[in-house]
Formats: sequence, C-alpha cells, structure tokens
Amino acid sequence: MQKKCCLLILAFVFMLLTTIMPLSSVKAPVDEVRFYVYPHIIPAVAPGGYVNFEIWIESPILWEDTGMGIVGYVLSVRGDPRALEPVGAGKIPAQSGFLEDFALRHGRETGFFYGEIDTVTCTFFDISELIQGYETLGVGAGGIGRLCRVRFRARSDVIPSVIDIFGPSGPPIVEIHAQYLTADGVWHDVDVEDDGAYIAQTPATMYFDSSPGYDPTTPMGSDWHELWPVMCSWWSLESWEDNEDGALSESDQIDLVQTDGPNPGVVVWGHVEWVNPAPIAGDGQADLIINAKVPEFPLGVAPVLVLVLAVPVVYLWRRREEK
Repeated sequence: MQKKCCLLILAFVFMLLTTIMPLSSVKAPVDEVRFYVYPHIIPAVAPGGYVNFEIWIESPILWEDTGMGIVGYVLSVRGDPRALEPVGAGKIPAQSGFLEDFALRHGRETGFFYGEIDTVTCTFFDISELIQGYETLGVGAGGIGRLCRVRFRARSDVIPSVIDIFGPSGPPIVEIHAQYLTADGVWHDVDVEDDGAYIAQTPATMYFDSSPGYDPTTPMGSDWHELWPVMCSWWSLESWEDNEDGALSESDQIDLVQTDGPNPGVVVWGHVEWVNPAPIAGDGQADLIINAKVPEFPLGVAPVLVLVLAVPVVYLWRRREEK
C-alpha cells in the first residue's frame, strides 16, 4: 500500500513540475534586427515639459567586426500631435551611441543627420547616422545599443499616444520600413519595429525614483521613492524574478513592500516596464516604472505549491505512525 502511495506522490510531483517548467522564462539568442523605443512606456509630464525618447537597436552580437556588421541607419519617428510637439533630435550629451562607440574603436567618426521636423504631424523625418569611410573599413557593429534620441514637448498630460517608428520619406531609400546599412554597402529593412507609448497617468502604473546605493545586479532589499500615484511613499524590493539577464530590467517581476506611506506593509506585485540605465538617486525622475497590482497570494505562488505537496506527504506519514 505504501509503495502504491509513493508512486502516486511521484506521479503528482512529476505532473506539477511539467506544469511549472514551461512557465520559466527562456531567453532566445538574437537573430534579427530590431529598432525600439526605450523606455517602451514614457509617463506623461505637465504641458510644456520635455519628453525624451531613445531609439535603440538590437542585432546579432556575432555581426560585430564582420562584413554583416551595421555601419548606418535611417528611420523616422512620429508622435501624436494632440499630445506632443517635436523640438529636436540627436545623441544624448556625454553618452556615446551604438555606431559612435564602434567607430571610435576603429579610429573613425560618424555623421548624424535628420531631415524635416513636421510640427503638424508631430514627425521627425529621415533621422540617420553613418560611419565615415565605412567602405574602406569593411566591417561594422553588432549587438545592442542606443541609436539616437528624439525630444518632444508635451501639449497635454492626459492623452496617451503611440510613438511610431517607420521608414525614410524619400530617395535614395523609399521603403516604408526603417533601414540599416551593412558594411558591404547593402541597405536592409529592419525586421522588427517596436513602437513606444507616451501614456496618461493610469492607476495601474507606478513610477519610482532610486535611492543611494542601488545596484541593478543586486536589487533585493533596495529602497524606492514613489513618484506616482502617491508621492513620497517609500517601498522596499522584497522579491525578484529575473528574466535571466542578471540585472533588474524590463520584463522582470518584482514584489514591493511599502515601508513608509499611507499603507505600511502592503505588498504590490509589479511587472517591470522600464529601468533607467543611468539612475541618479533623489533627482525626482522616474528610474523604475512598473505595472502593478496587489498579488492574489501575498506570499507568492511558491508557498502555495509547497503546501499542496506537503498535504499527501503528511497524510502518509500519519498513516505510517498509526500502524
């Protein structure tokens, strides 16, 4: 009888594990080129305030220093004219970009340009960058990095809108997709264009400023100053499910416990939408954006699973003692 019950327990454990394992995140290697807005979600600012969007690239790291490497790009960016007004584009001061870093390592420079700024349609046309003399260099860049920044001025703090990445407007390239140039002189359509979002202030979204000593590789126990929706509340990061990149980043899942505020001890589960790559503690700027909700199981799912497994084990142990 005991052997039969043990087999049943083993079968139950196997069934549970096969259910849980597919839920684990698996990070696939990058095998395509993606342009995306970073951070993907930008919180609304007061009318007249500036909103900066960075355009990033994700490409195969194996392309680094090869003929398939990237030496240039061209794209256009459009916002919602009801919510935003374009005011300028360029690299962020004192921070090199994807192509600029590569060019400097090879003793080259890049040229950055953008065409028309259309305030009626809220569009930056033909933003481009090119490594000077790439023809004789023969190799280009691969991997992930910042391409450029576009700056808008907010016209409204309540209208959510999409930040759209699309292609150049005219010759010499007429395709509708954003494009990149490889070291062999060939232009290619970008495989994936991930648009961003300028959002209104929604209750499910929470914004936090970092505290001194925060390290994205060891975020457990770090303190966060809430900026929205309840200004000046303090939270501690008590649970962290990494997406396997070794640092607090987009798509991670975290639990935050309020340590100082209107509801001390309350636990909020958050899906990380954005983490500032260069936070400045106490500057009042958002360094962490999450989509939040109170978890159905305040202690998490793991204790519930342990309890489910423990029930048949305790039952069999009691039966054994009775005999």
